[in-house]
Amino acid sequence: MIWTGSSPSTIVLITVDALRYDALSWMPTLQALADDNTVVQDCYSAGSNTPTAMPSIMQSRLPTDYGLIPV
Repeated sequence: MIWTGSSPSTIVLITVDALRYDALSWMPTLQALADDNTVVQDCYSAGSNTPTAMPSIMQSRLPTDYGLIPV
């Protein structure tokens, strides 16, 4: 982890397979996290489906780097 300052920041990565933006209003805890913290608005996936996208998130690598071909 890389940080600036005297203490590290806490990073929480919440991954959801399929979620509409307006559905967060139904989840008050997630909405409170979003309201009180930094939220990344522009996100891109390394794959078009879960079997290619999730390993890429966990390994910080593209699917082609570990032998998968995105469909």
